[in-house]
Formats: sequence, C-alpha cells, structure tokens
Amino acid sequence: MSLIINNNSMANTAARNLNTAYKQLTESTERLSSGMRINSAADDAAGLAVREMMRAQVTTLNQGVRNANDAISMIQTADGALSVIDEKLIRMNELAEQAATGTYTDEQRAIIDQEYQTMADEITRISDSTDFNGQNLLNGALEEGSSYEDADGNTQTGSALTVHFGTGNDADEDKYSIEIEDVSSGALGVGSDSLDYEINDEGLVTTKDGNAIYQNENGDVYIEGDDPAVTGAPAGYTQVQLQKKDLADPTADDTAIAELESQVTIPAAGTAGAITVDGSSIHGTIDADGNLSYSVDGTADATTDLAVNAAGELTFGTGGTAKAVYTTTDADGNVSLKVSADGTIPEAGTAVDVGADGSLTVNVDGVDQKLLTSTAADGSAKYFIAGVSSDVPADASAMNVAADSVEQNFEVGSDGVATLGAVTVQKGATGYGLTAATAGAGAADASFEMTVTTASDEEIASFEQELGKTDEYAGSSIATQEGAQAALGAIQKAIEMKDKNRANLGAYENRLEATISNLEIQSENLSAAESRISDVDVATEMTEYTLRQTISQAATSMLAQANSLPQNALKLIG
Repeated sequence: MSLIINNNSMANTAARNLNTAYKQLTESTERLSSGMRINSAADDAAGLAVREMMRAQVTTLNQGVRNANDAISMIQTADGALSVIDEKLIRMNELAEQAATGTYTDEQRAIIDQEYQTMADEITRISDSTDFNGQNLLNGALEEGSSYEDADGNTQTGSALTVHFGTGNDADEDKYSIEIEDVSSGALGVGSDSLDYEINDEGLVTTKDGNAIYQNENGDVYIEGDDPAVTGAPAGYTQVQLQKKDLADPTADDTAIAELESQVTIPAAGTAGAITVDGSSIHGTIDADGNLSYSVDGTADATTDLAVNAAGELTFGTGGTAKAVYTTTDADGNVSLKVSADGTIPEAGTAVDVGADGSLTVNVDGVDQKLLTSTAADGSAKYFIAGVSSDVPADASAMNVAADSVEQNFEVGSDGVATLGAVTVQKGATGYGLTAATAGAGAADASFEMTVTTASDEEIASFEQELGKTDEYAGSSIATQEGAQAALGAIQKAIEMKDKNRANLGAYENRLEATISNLEIQSENLSAAESRISDVDVATEMTEYTLRQTISQAATSMLAQANSLPQNALKLIG
C-alpha cells in the first residue's frame, strides 16, 4: 500500500458509505414520522398509482353513504308529513260519516262541511309546503310526469329524484330513483272546489263553472258526480285527461263556452246542427249585464242549418232549429258540436246564398260577450255596443264577435255563402283563472261560464281531452247527504293512496339502510387494502432505522480514522 498525501481513498470510501447511511436514515425517519411507506412516487411508483385509485374509491363510497343518509332524512321528512295528512283524512272520514246520516239537516251539514273543507285545505297546504333542502316532496315535484306549480307560479313537470351512491354511473349499481306521488287534496280526490291550471308562459288561465274535477295519482282528471254520462262515449266513461304539460303551443283543441246545455260529438265533416235564420241582417245587442245576443231582423225565404265541413269550419245550410251553437276541434281532428237540449242534428245540409243585398240573422242564447265588431272589405270596422244594432253589408269579408278574450269569426265569401269560423281564445292583459266550481252531483250537462279580461291579438293554447274509465272520487262538499255518502268511499281510496305512498317510502328507507351497510363494508375493505400498500410497518421500519443509525455512526468513526492517515506521511518527512 502506498502512502500518499493528495488522495485518501479510504476516506472517500468512508464518506460514501456515510452518505448512503444518512440517506437511508432520512427515508426511515420520514416513514416513521409520517406513518406512510409511500411518501412520493419515487418510493413506489406502481404502489402510489394503486393507492390513489383506492383512495378515490374510498372517499366516493363515504360520500355515497352521506348521500344515502341525506335521502333517508328526506324520506323521514315526507313520511312525517304524510302521518299528519293521515290524521286529517281520518278526521275527514269521520266528518263524512257524520254528515252521511239522515238525522242532520242541510244547514247542519253545511257547518260540518266547513271543517271538512278546512281539513282538505290543510292537506293541500302540507303537500305544497313540505320540502327538504328546498326540494318539494309531496306536491308532485317528485312524481314522474306529473304537473306542479313551482315557487314562482310556473307549471313544471315532475320527475323522480335520483340518489347516487356508487363509484360509477351505472343505473343499476350506482344509483336508483325515489318517486313520491302528489298527495294534495285534489290528487287524493278529496279536494276543495278550486283547481288552477296555467295555460301558457303569460300566466293565462280559463274559468270554468261546472262539475268539480279531481286529479288522481296517474294524472287523470275525474268529473264530480254519480257516474255522469259523456255523450258519444261508452257507458261509464266520464274521465277527462288534461295534458297540462302540452299547453305551451297555441291550439284550438278545446275551449270553454258559456251556457252549454248539452253536448253532442260529431265527425269532422258531413253532419249539421240546425239553427233558425229568419232575417236579412246580423244584429248584436249587449244588455245591462254585459250579455251579447244575436237578434232577428227581417225575414228570409228559408231557414239554415249549421254544417261542419272537412276543414273543421261551420257553414250555414237548410234544416231545422237549434240554439247555443259552438264548435271545437280535438287533437284527432274531430269536431265537438255543442247545442241546446232541444236542438236537432240533421244530416249535412247545403249552404245557402244570402244574396248580394242580404245577410244573416243568427240567434245565440246565453253567450256572455262584451264587444261586437264587423270588418268590411275596405278594412273599415263597425262596433256594436249596448242597445245598438246595425247591418253587416253583403260584401263584408268577416265579422268578429269578440269578448275580451274570445273571438268568433263569420265570413261571407265571394259566392255569398256565410261561414262561421272556429272560436279562438286570446291573451288577456291580466289573465284569468281556471276553476272547477261546485255543481250538482251527477250533472253531466252543467253549464260553463268563460270569464275573460282585456283582449289582445295573440292566441293562447287550450287543453286537449280524451275519454277514459271513471272511478269514484270525493266531491268538493259534504253539505248534502248524497255528497257525504259519496265522500266515504272516496276518502277510503285517498287513505289507500296515502298508505301506498308511505309504504313506498318505508321500502325506500329500508333499501337505503341496506345500501349504507354495503357501502360501509366496501369502504372498510378498500381502506384496509390501501393501508397495506401505503402505510409503513413501524416494527420493520424501526429495525431498519436502528441498523442504518448504527451504520451511520460506524461510517462517521471510520471517516475520522481515514482522515488521520495522511498525517503519517509527515512523520517520514520530518
């Protein structure tokens, strides 16, 4: 071995080993102080990737547990409200039983009915006000396909609430839907006599005064009464389905009209309802109550009847007599012609030519109008007000009979044939309300009144209708013995509907409890697996730490010894 001064290889070796020992000692200190085996990607790149995926799954599962617990709290809120509704229904059933007996007078039943109506209103209030974290629970907002009114008064379509708890987005494994049906008094069939339907974005609705109608859990609407008949439908069919969610676009599917005494459904073409014409000019008079009527002025050679052509328009032809004529076209193109009870429906008649100098006189009973205008061929207009009448010239292109929000068009063509067009509903400045008002039980032909406001030029939508099988639902009042007796069975159905809702909620809650248990087990096992990959084994690491600490001390001592070796060369020199 050479004795040199410039290079000390033994010191270099000792220094390198000391640095290695210090590095290993630093890693052990970091692991022991953090408790983690993997503190950076350099410690274990593959292990770090697996650990982070497991951590993401664990945190997602834990949030899923919280989501499920929130859903349980929501369900318990809804169930608590339903328990209060249960008390109201039981009390209503008791009141209906009391009013159903014959030992009470109608005046006494009216007093009983006051509490009955209060209970019904309270059910609707609970339905509208019960919410969880701003989410309405019982007003149909969580019922798939139902319609409900939001806080701003806008009509919305309900949808089931989705509870998400899994780590992915699979519909069967990671989430499921909770649906809570509408339990308002109207939906349960025990409502009051007021139902509001919004027609379009302008907030316009129509007022109907007739038999009360109620909506069931399927969104179907039922007519109040003991199996009222619908003309032209199979026996026992009284249901009318209001498709409120389809009311955005203007249509002429169906429109309310004043004083309907009976209704007949006819095909879109070829059948006529007769109407008497015995004058030569059209006159309109508004009485002190604001009712507009068409009066007779002069004579004519023949009477005419009102025929429906293929285009869904009404034309005048020869025939018998009738009154209160009105037409609507449904979604399938069928025309419903409504006439009075003493009217006739003859075969299709031929249109009559009113002549170059003549016009028609039409008498329509019970139509509540405010203003009558006629538009001549040159564009000029005439107005008819209370107590004043005037002739319509033969060359007039159209005559509009307009209430504030109702327009009826009479057109006289170039061949002199007079045509009555379809009725349209126009947008009002302040809107109007659709109310299903109290009427006698079983009255299928109750009259309807249209209440309107200031007119404008824009048409709005009406509602489509279809027939379905009837069912028993409670009326709007137990002020009569018959109404109270009908309410007993209907309230029982309402209780069953409410119990069905509560049973569904209980099933949802039990399912969520099972889901929570499963999620917690998954989270526990994933956490254990992640710990085995990521966490440090303290006993093993402490053994390594002690070893590296000893090596570090030895390397330090040897480095000191190696650094002293060049001093021996000085002895030889000196």
